Amino acid sequence: MLDLWLELEGSQLTLTTFKDPRAYSAKRNTGDSSPKKGLPYQEWKLFLTNYIEKESQQSDLLLVTGSLYFLAQVRAFLIEKISRR
Repeated sequence: MLDLWLELEGSQLTLTTFKDPRAYSAKRNTGDSSPKKGLPYQEWKLFLTNYIEKESQQSDLLLVTGSLYFLAQVRAFLIEKISRR
């Protein structure tokens, strides 16, 4: 699946994890496929904060995938960040 993402022109893939006993660990993320594929690993809250405040362009599309538990955390975080603007 990662190979398909890497073939998309102009795309950027960043791996992360979150606190849940069933989640991929940061160690496993960086140990398995990140270095082999040249994929960066970043803490998701830091990444989203930087994306919102600095990096995003009007034409950008941010796609967040993961479990429903992770997406619920991301959604709450984004709503809080955007409402503070």
